[in-house]
Amino acid sequence: MCRQAVTPIGMAVPVPLLLSHKIRALPEGKVWLGGGEVDLKMRVEVAELASKWQSAGRPLEFADVTE
Repeated sequence: MCRQAVTPIGMAVPVPLLLSHKIRALPEGKVWLGGGEVDLKMRVEVAELASKWQSAGRPLEFADVTE
């Protein structure tokens, strides 16, 4: 479990979002993100997140981040 992460959603400065290419291939097509509070999480569809993130003019890239 990841702890003490910062959600990129709602930041005033456009933070580039780099996601593992494996996230795009998740069987359910969904991922959990921090919701801005310690105990608040959001389950979002990866395709919708990517679409809305990019349409807002924010950089997003799926990459092989293993090496």
